[in-house]
Amino acid sequence: MEDLTGRTLLGNYFLESRKGSGKIAEVYKAWDDRKSVYVAVKVLRAANQDAHNFYQYFSHEAELMSQLEHPNIVRFYDFCQAGNIVFIVMDWVDGANLKEVIQKKKDPLELEMVLQVLKPVASALNYAHSQKIIHCDVKPANILINQNSRVLLTDFGISKQVSQRTTGGTPPYMAPEQFSGERLTPQTDIYGLGVTTYEMLSGGQVPYRGDTSQMHSTTLRDRIHWEVMNMPYPELAKYNNAVPQAVENAIKKALSRNPSARFQNALEFYNAIEQAAGSTQLSREDGFLDYLPKKNNKTPDFSPLP
Repeated sequence: MEDLTGRTLLGNYFLESRKGSGKIAEVYKAWDDRKSVYVAVKVLRAANQDAHNFYQYFSHEAELMSQLEHPNIVRFYDFCQAGNIVFIVMDWVDGANLKEVIQKKKDPLELEMVLQVLKPVASALNYAHSQKIIHCDVKPANILINQNSRVLLTDFGISKQVSQRTTGGTPPYMAPEQFSGERLTPQTDIYGLGVTTYEMLSGGQVPYRGDTSQMHSTTLRDRIHWEVMNMPYPELAKYNNAVPQAVENAIKKALSRNPSARFQNALEFYNAIEQAAGSTQLSREDGFLDYLPKKNNKTPDFSPLP
């Protein structure tokens, strides 16, 4: 797709720089001239604009995001079209995603940092579930941390209503019912949150990676599905022997193959981890700042969150 950096859309959104690119869309940091704030502009890739399913995917994300208003969910502003350019406007988050933080730290995150992530994400998921929306792709790359250490959930692109079905998702974070296209429940997202917690505490490892030699499928998705359904839960102690057994037990419950055996809601999972952690306290409330891009003080964050 042509780099749109330097273009102004609808006479208002100046695309300052391209920040990310995926199969369906590209994300730009843009200046909103009317509001005098930075925003994120997510542009549907040109090759996908004539494909009905991709346009539907994009408009579906915009519709769902417009229904959600929560302090730990990235705010949606608009769904627009400028000529043949289709795009979504939402909050610009000056920081990094959790995947980048885990990779930069290299070692397991301290339990207190894990709790600092889990509480707002669990709150955001509980709210989305109360609106009958299942995220379907809870993973570190979709959890953002801004320069004030605020944690936000993003990317509702493949979200579904409760009891709908989907086989979409990112395989290492997909619940068994997603692989098989069964009805979705809040427990589907609790599974993804459990994998995310495992990844934080293991220093970047996921429970099931698709490297089994017992299943000869050529697709990573099929191999991970086989492992999820057949392999025993890989104990966290292999990567981090400082994790309390009660924390391990809570994660194992979140990763139960049977959705009804998981926690009833995301905050219940967070509470179980918090109680298992005991009296753990943050030594620094800004501990994430060591792993975020250095902020340029000459360029203030023009997108404050409420």
